[in-house]
Amino acid sequence: MDIALDVLTEQVNAMKYHGEGVGIITEANGNILATSGAGEPMKNFKEIDGLGSHFDEMLKNKEGYFEVTIDGQDKLFAYTTVPETGWLMGISVPSDFVFAALTHLKIVFAVLTLVGLLLAAFICQTFANRITTPIEGLESHATQLAKGNLAVENLPVTSSDEIGSLTNAFNTMSGNLRNLISKMAATSEQVAASSEELTANA
Repeated sequence: MDIALDVLTEQVNAMKYHGEGVGIITEANGNILATSGAGEPMKNFKEIDGLGSHFDEMLKNKEGYFEVTIDGQDKLFAYTTVPETGWLMGISVPSDFVFAALTHLKIVFAVLTLVGLLLAAFICQTFANRITTPIEGLESHATQLAKGNLAVENLPVTSSDEIGSLTNAFNTMSGNLRNLISKMAATSEQVAASSEELTANA
């Protein structure tokens, strides 16, 4: 079936990737039938710098893509074969345009990873403080009791876990020590009074 070159030119000009790209249609022998900027019509595809060296690979694979540098710019060239004619159709698009979404996705993942790490560090620090702060308080009160200071106030119980139970036990121990010292003081006063009375009687 005869196809006018004008029709091919219209088709190749419509070959875009999200509005970007340069299209080309070649015969199986490499002759360019239509192009929107890659090479010149009626020239051979093999003569195009950067693309020509891949022509045999394109014929062999029938379809696919490869990265190439054209005029100092990295581009992605995708191609396929028209079954009825054996022609090769291809489109060249700047790599940074093709991978823009992927680059954006990488940035989003990097930001999310950073936020996740900061959040994990904050949560770990919060849990560590919830454990270490009561223990430091217990250590301080134990030091005061060891020095004989029984006037220290009971520690506040802020949780119902093991640390809360330990704090309750420590407060109970402190209260029992105060009661014991008070009873011992009262008993010693009674002994002193009895001793004075015995001395007076004697």
